[in-house]
Amino acid sequence: MLTLMHRPFGGYFDWRPGELKTYQSNLSARLQAGGYTLGQKDSILEELNNFQPRLYSEELRTVVAECLLCSPANRPSPDSLFLKTKNGLDAAIRASGSDPIQEGAQFEPY
Repeated sequence: MLTLMHRPFGGYFDWRPGELKTYQSNLSARLQAGGYTLGQKDSILEELNNFQPRLYSEELRTVVAECLLCSPANRPSPDSLFLKTKNGLDAAIRASGSDPIQEGAQFEPY
């Protein structure tokens, strides 16, 4: 996961053999029951060290790990993924002191 999220503004992904591994994550019930997920060696160390402060929250990193489960049947559904990201975005907007976007809001195209 670190490979996929660590370089948010450009850079390159390290796809060398041995850099990506499958591992059993315990961050959520879905990950505990869903089997192995894909990540970089550093992902395992970060999880064991309770995610030292990073650019991304533990919740977002957990959702990404769930999307990288090796078995597609164990991954979140698109509806579930939409709701999780919407709720997380709403919480971040509230934490910044703003109001979340109201359901049914209309937006003008660019």
